[in-house]
Amino acid sequence: MESRARDPFRSVPAQRSQDRARLTGAFAAFSIAEGAIWIALLVYAYERGGVAEASALAILLLAPSAVLAPAFGALASRSGPVLRRALGLQAGLAAGVGAVLAGFGDGLWPYAGAALLCASLSATRPIVSTLLPVVSGPAPQLSRANAMIVLFEGVGDLAGPLLAALVLGAAGPAAVLYVASVLLAVAAWTTRAAHVPDHSDAGITPAPSPLALTPDRWLLVTCLALPTLLFGAVELLAPAIGAEMLGVTGQVAGYLVAMLGCGGVAGALLARTVGTRSDLVRRHGVATLVSAAAFFGIGASYDVWTTLFLLFLCGVANGYAWVVGMSLVQRVATNAERGFLFGMLESGEAIGLALVTLGIAAVTVGLGVRGTFAIFGMCIACIVLVSQLRLRGIGKLATLPSWAAR
Repeated sequence: MESRARDPFRSVPAQRSQDRARLTGAFAAFSIAEGAIWIALLVYAYERGGVAEASALAILLLAPSAVLAPAFGALASRSGPVLRRALGLQAGLAAGVGAVLAGFGDGLWPYAGAALLCASLSATRPIVSTLLPVVSGPAPQLSRANAMIVLFEGVGDLAGPLLAALVLGAAGPAAVLYVASVLLAVAAWTTRAAHVPDHSDAGITPAPSPLALTPDRWLLVTCLALPTLLFGAVELLAPAIGAEMLGVTGQVAGYLVAMLGCGGVAGALLARTVGTRSDLVRRHGVATLVSAAAFFGIGASYDVWTTLFLLFLCGVANGYAWVVGMSLVQRVATNAERGFLFGMLESGEAIGLALVTLGIAAVTVGLGVRGTFAIFGMCIACIVLVSQLRLRGIGKLATLPSWAAR
């Protein structure tokens, strides 16, 4: 009787599967919409003021996300329709910004609306990552759900820009935002029937979190953000890989990033059963080291096929590390803490990407593109190696709630 009372879905085993499908489906629609929104806004800025204005807009869009993501993440620990409300808000903002772009081509109003929209988008990942353990339950199902989220992230990175390109050519940036608002509204509608209780609804009182007992939580968040920074660095350097390293053209950047994205999908599929493992800290460290080594190798490559292989390997390691990182936070944090930590991760990634953008620009001037790959790859590897000993304590303290371990 006690074990049955502790599992909110034990009497309705199909409920978890349905709610998990709704949650991952909504995230897939969100990922495509987000990719399309970013491309549309950057194209709009480029048409107005060239590369300088587009770069300034990118930093402007990242800044509110970095500040507000932890607060949005804290909302994720609440039960009820928090995800549906967030997606509905994003849909309304996307449509509103599209109307502003169409009606107010000049001035700061479009950029103010774009900053507000992108800040709201930063709420989705922390909320979804926090709710997954509740609607997934046992560790194997949770691990597969994490893999699906990372897989859909990769699909969004490919399908979102493609959708934006098709609509931009026909109707302009405002139309892209209208289409994205429809996708976000569909995502909100998808979650309307999801039953997402919190731990108190299920009668579960989690033990004190290992993260509450250690000062290393910030080091953990930093290390979990490293694969995203490697991915972002490759995206920034992709045109230079083609034009300056391979002697072809910078226009192949899309194909190079696509190879990285394909690797990310493969890595997510490889990690679909990792949630049942006990050595998540070590696995995340090894995957990040492999990604950093592949990144370093790209700088030493003079052959197209070798470069493509290293990009794919970097993507595989990143995808694997993303799934492991999600599983690790979900296992070592309580329900209330997960949202805050995932919000901090979203914030840290935004800040890190801004710093990486500035750092790459500075290092490339002095050491060239190949030197940038070498320096950045070695720095990431050193951070991982130094942090592993301190993070082992978190890994050893990680426990699964009794209802999720079954």
